[in-house]
Amino acid sequence: GESNRAVDGTADPRWATGSCTHTAPEGEPRPWWSVDLGSLRAVGRVRLLNRLEASERLQHWRVFAGTTPGQPDSDPSAWRGTAACGAETAGPAGPGSWVEVDCGGRLAQHVGVVLGGGPSGKAILTLCEVEVLEHVHVERPHYDSTVAADKGRVAAARRYVEEYYAALAPPWRERRPHYLRRAAQFLGEALDAVREGDAVGLER
Repeated sequence: GESNRAVDGTADPRWATGSCTHTAPEGEPRPWWSVDLGSLRAVGRVRLLNRLEASERLQHWRVFAGTTPGQPDSDPSAWRGTAACGAETAGPAGPGSWVEVDCGGRLAQHVGVVLGGGPSGKAILTLCEVEVLEHVHVERPHYDSTVAADKGRVAAARRYVEEYYAALAPPWRERRPHYLRRAAQFLGEALDAVREGDAVGLER
């Protein structure tokens, strides 16, 4: 099966549909497949669609990504200028199922899939679709310990204010001044922390 079948946009794991690749039928040491992305990309997840029949062939596989094309031979170190994404996956993939590995945003123009040799030292690589997804960086909000403490104080003050408005009937009504004092205490501590943080910021 021609190598371009893995990127023809048809995610069909059945061999009869003509959308799966196939290396030498007699097997070979470390069979491989690769694709040129056309330019440097931040590579995220790489997904492989295993063939429905003979699914046991997709095992001991590894994905490589780098700025230069791999130089395939029996030595994995020959993939110069590339680096492996994750560890080698030993177990076979399920029939007609997707497997994936995350390259974590590695800059690469070339992505390759390499198999280890089977029990006889030879293996057959067959892929029914390969998807190379671009890495998306998501900014996550950062809260230091001071901000976390402030949020806790404000939340506590809010609970006491809610208790104040809920305590309208005896005997809880007598505790309303206490709830307001506690709310004021927590809010005051939060304001003091904010003022202290502003002062530190001015000193810097």
